[in-house]
Amino acid sequence: MGSVSLVNGNDNLYSLVHYWKDLTLLYTYPPFSTVVFAPISFGSATLATQMMGAIIICALARASWLLGSQMAAASRGSALTVSLAIFTLGLAGEPGRSALGLGQVATILAWLLVEDWLGLGRGKRLGGVLTGIATGIKLVPAIYIAAYAVLGQWRRAGLACITFLATAVLGAVLLPASSRLFWTGVGFDASRVGDVATPGNQSLKALAWRTFPPESRIAWWMLFSLVVGCVWVYLIRGYDRAGDVVAVVLLTGLAGLLASPVSWSHHWVWLAPTTIWLWLKSGLSARFPLKLSGRVIACVAVGAMVLGPALPEQALQELGWDPLQWLIGDSYVLIGVLVLLWAAGNLLDRSTVWTTSKLVAEPAMPSPR
Repeated sequence: MGSVSLVNGNDNLYSLVHYWKDLTLLYTYPPFSTVVFAPISFGSATLATQMMGAIIICALARASWLLGSQMAAASRGSALTVSLAIFTLGLAGEPGRSALGLGQVATILAWLLVEDWLGLGRGKRLGGVLTGIATGIKLVPAIYIAAYAVLGQWRRAGLACITFLATAVLGAVLLPASSRLFWTGVGFDASRVGDVATPGNQSLKALAWRTFPPESRIAWWMLFSLVVGCVWVYLIRGYDRAGDVVAVVLLTGLAGLLASPVSWSHHWVWLAPTTIWLWLKSGLSARFPLKLSGRVIACVAVGAMVLGPALPEQALQELGWDPLQWLIGDSYVLIGVLVLLWAAGNLLDRSTVWTTSKLVAEPAMPSPR
């Protein structure tokens, strides 16, 4: 609808309403997003659906290969096997199924970011550009610009910022009225996407809304987000020093999902590759507790992705969940937190980190005679 509006010369992006089942859906992405998807708006709705599905599957395949080949190199496994495992779990798990079924952009954004960090943008003069484009389509990927800054990769951070600003300027040129509305309030109004406490929202804010009384929710959300932010900085700096760029990319994706006010279950496409990374990484650990806990979390994550946060979404019912309902209804959030904690424990165990780093960076040396 947004791209059709652009093509038809209308500047009313945030007045558009799409009715789906009993939901009223409003446009929430930056104006630049309509430019990106304009090419599929010229044909029929059926053709657009088919093209979007094909793009999502291709994006998942490419991201799976980039991540899988890196993970296989670190674990001395088969690149094809690991990539197929990521692709299969990414397509069969609830986040991937929902993203494909709804035609959502989460998988495409994940590919752009993976491509920038591990593919075409890695070691290239234009590294950071794809991250800027992803941020221009949806603001949440801005955490990857912050990651470049935290890691001291200022050139990439600068290029990402310049690219992002260019997308905003292009949106303002093509849709000036809509751009003014977006950047002066509409783009930061989380209420436009629905009730925060809905079980489909798997974020720290949603967990706080479903767990605590109204007067303390914001305080708990701020505290949780602050802690996750500090842990994230520690993790990406440590894994970057250890040469594990895959960990940096995946853990940044999880941190962004946790901290974002609204992270629908279909946004959690990062969970599939993270689960495979966790399984392989824990297998490298010399410490049995790390090995066992990593494998257990990975298995739980697979089960959660197969089922999804499978509680009925009924008005306000989620505010009175019993403990089991709470565990199921907040499963992605809880798994995301457990992965970050495990990653921190693995990073503190220097023997594991250096073992992994050596597998990637150092060739085997013959024993001296």
